Amino acid sequence: MEQKILDALRPELPDVQGSVALEADTDRYNGRILSAKFKRLSFLERQRLVINILRKTLGPDTQSISMLFTYTPDEYEQLKAA
Repeated sequence: MEQKILDALRPELPDVQGSVALEADTDRYNGRILSAKFKRLSFLERQRLVINILRKTLGPDTQSISMLFTYTPDEYEQLKAA
């Protein structure tokens, strides 16, 4: 399912990178998604974009996703450096 999530995003976010994993305690998926297309979007706009894409492609499986943090590649590099 981890790769399925990234593959589902790729048609609309071709540069998508990230890491998604199943959280054993909650049996839900969490992770981070990186794309330059997030550059001028607010946190809420990014979440809506990702969830709407996943709903179209994954359907009911989208309910198994708990939290996906969304960053541009530059934001993620700054976060790692902090």
